[in-house]
Amino acid sequence: MKDFRSFMLLWSSQTISNAGDVFYIVGLISIVYQLTDSVMMVSLIPLTNTLSRMVGGLITPILIHQLPLRRILTMSMFLKIMALAILYLVHGAQLIWILVLVGINSFLDGWASPTRNAMIPEFAGKEALLKANSMTAISDNSVFLISWPVGSLFVAAFGSEKLLGLTVIIYAVAWVLMLFVRQIAHEPDIKLNIIQQLLDGWTYILKVPSLKAVFTIDMIITFSSVVWASAFLLVYVDEVLGKGETWWGYINAVFFSGFIIAGFLYSKLAKFQLNKIILICSLFTTILTFFFAFPNGAVGALLIIFALGVCGQFQGLAQLTIIQTNTLPNQLAKVFSAQDVLITGSYAVSMLLFGWIGEMVNIRFVFILSGVLMTIVTIYILRRRSVLVAGE
Repeated sequence: MKDFRSFMLLWSSQTISNAGDVFYIVGLISIVYQLTDSVMMVSLIPLTNTLSRMVGGLITPILIHQLPLRRILTMSMFLKIMALAILYLVHGAQLIWILVLVGINSFLDGWASPTRNAMIPEFAGKEALLKANSMTAISDNSVFLISWPVGSLFVAAFGSEKLLGLTVIIYAVAWVLMLFVRQIAHEPDIKLNIIQQLLDGWTYILKVPSLKAVFTIDMIITFSSVVWASAFLLVYVDEVLGKGETWWGYINAVFFSGFIIAGFLYSKLAKFQLNKIILICSLFTTILTFFFAFPNGAVGALLIIFALGVCGQFQGLAQLTIIQTNTLPNQLAKVFSAQDVLITGSYAVSMLLFGWIGEMVNIRFVFILSGVLMTIVTIYILRRRSVLVAGE
């Protein structure tokens, strides 16, 4: 690995920070529900989270132009500590102030994700990039899988306020670790004005065929994959499987277990071409999604969603590697910023659209529609597979 020490510090910092992200959302959901006794008011938290992150991602290119990547990440983390500390102090305040602070926190997350993804290739180097992406995927999904039940148990035992206090400490530890990560050289292009800085990443994407193909796939897959959100799976378990909330937990756990297993296996796929991985996984996802709409019992649904988790993670990591290897180092953070905005915006729109369709028709039709979108993705990949290769 090119810079093992800095990579491990970055990886450790972001893993710890990700746990904090889940804990604070768990704590806030509990607090808001206690304040309002309204599921609709609770749903404002993920909505505020998504929209604020998208806005944060939109201005990230300006920060990337002005500041080194590590400074952006440490600044984002420090401001999150301040925002969460205020949230901890005013948790009993009106809902509007809680949502404002949630919005600030998510806005700062819009800076962090593309910055981290741009730093990984610099520290990992080309030879260890697949392994680095695997480690990051494993930690991201493991933290998500573990932190939700742990956070819920902590709230039950000690209360949501103490969980917010613990999250402040977690963020502080992650921030301190980031201070020891090596600074990456930064050479801004002084000829670009503000508008050019905002559009620079998007312009670059349109010039590189492999990136344009990956972004097209990302957008369609985001619309298709919204059906795997917990809200849709809860309705699916009730209406299609005829089971209770226990099976909802099984479905979610098995799905993310597939993500984790794929993370372990991905580094073993170095001998396979990335376009073949993407095509095969897309084809399997298409077929499995249609089978999931008409499962052969609840156990059959569990097996299918595990395979879907594996295929989805393989495909996502392969597309990530294509972006990292086909983008110039000085453009990488801007490209990831554009990707974050595209995915976040598409997810918000598709969540509303698929929710409406599910309400008007039924949940089974939503999964059939997801399968149709994945069919379109598979055909597109088949036609564009020649450009979906790793760069030199």
